[in-house]
Amino acid sequence: MSGSVPARDIGGVTDANARAVERIESALDETPFCASCNAHTVVVAHDDRLWLVCATLQRPATGIRGLLTRLVAHERRLVLSLEPEAAA
Repeated sequence: MSGSVPARDIGGVTDANARAVERIESALDETPFCASCNAHTVVVAHDDRLWLVCATLQRPATGIRGLLTRLVAHERRLVLSLEPEAAA
């Protein structure tokens, strides 16, 4: 018998995938709206990380509206890093 235990795979869903989904759902449940502008939040992938961000930041905004959108501190926080963990 091996000393390592493989990730349990139930119907194509591993424990790691289930934990990732749980973290995403938890982040959306905890912060469904941006505190600054009350727009809904979305999870986006950027640089091997999943971020919870204000949906306003996902829309192209130019001119005065774009400037005002960028000046306000909208919701943005790390939910999950997708980078593989370094071997110990």
